[in-house]
Amino acid sequence: MRRILKTLIRFSLIAISRHSPSPKGRRVSSLRTLLISSFSIFIFSVSPIFADATYTGVTSAQFLKVYGMARPAGMSGAMTALGDDLDGAFFNPSALAFIDDDNLKISTSYMTWLGDTKYTNFSFAKKLGIGTVALMTNFLYLGEFQESTDSATSGTGNTITSYDYSVGLGFGFDISDRYKVGIVSKVFSDVIGTNSLTGYSLDLGSNLQLNKNIYLGLSAKNVVGTFGAESLPFDYSVGLGLKSERLNIGLDYHLPRDAFQYLSVGGEFLPNNKLAFRAGFDTKQSGTLSPSFGIGLMDGNVSFDYSYRVQSNFEGVHSFSMKFSPIYRYMEERVDDYRPERRPPYPPPQPIHPPHPPHPPNPPY
Repeated sequence: MRRILKTLIRFSLIAISRHSPSPKGRRVSSLRTLLISSFSIFIFSVSPIFADATYTGVTSAQFLKVYGMARPAGMSGAMTALGDDLDGAFFNPSALAFIDDDNLKISTSYMTWLGDTKYTNFSFAKKLGIGTVALMTNFLYLGEFQESTDSATSGTGNTITSYDYSVGLGFGFDISDRYKVGIVSKVFSDVIGTNSLTGYSLDLGSNLQLNKNIYLGLSAKNVVGTFGAESLPFDYSVGLGLKSERLNIGLDYHLPRDAFQYLSVGGEFLPNNKLAFRAGFDTKQSGTLSPSFGIGLMDGNVSFDYSYRVQSNFEGVHSFSMKFSPIYRYMEERVDDYRPERRPPYPPPQPIHPPHPPHPPNPPY
């Protein structure tokens, strides 16, 4: 597998470093190739010797793996190469660089999970100068439990609440017109009753457009950070994506530190610009296929998404999401049309009555 990944990276570097017609263009291309090579090799080198599940049960902060965004969930999370919006930054931070307009982007999600477990997400993104800045928050409510201690193993009669949350700051930008990179820094906490533990982690990602429709994505999640004395759930993934006007297909290969390698495959069909059908599967659960399904409705700057994921040992997972851009931008443009400097010049005023015709000359005598 390592040889395959090296071949993919080498091919991507060759694809983007084609010679330019001028010496100046060749120098720029060489600089971009150097940056791309350094970033790709760094992401690849920080991955551990690919997992054989020897770290299962050893890593902590497992809630960092949980996502509830409906569009990615409907495609089983195959977003390493397909991610191109605010939700895609969870899988590959370079997805932020695909946001190419100045409107503020807002995304919110809600997911019901095992028992009383609930997940919510609020994210914001804005393009500023050379890149896109994002603020991402995640909250996982685990429910209420009866407190027990060493001296009262049957319970103290008190109820405690458990939840996890994370706050991330991301930045994505273009190195060239076909190569994008991103980074997300997260602070997170695990709270059980009055006890809590806080940590931080860092995600890195890149996305390379190989040709008109094919994309290669690389992502390293929780590559550095700390959470007490435990190890973080590192996850390295490589993905290929096919993007077109009506069909998107993604194939991801994950190499987590604390589990066996697994595949994620997902697709999205858009019969028009207002409707999307999604489906996918992954092999995360002991090599079995876990399918997922989803649907999306889009209307201008607002979209609604729903997904359902099948779990082999538990009940299915429902996810709901909404993405939109604030309406103030539209209202501002409408107001601009009525400002004096935007009005067309008025025609000169016309006289109310036409002028009298000149008197005819006096007849000769």
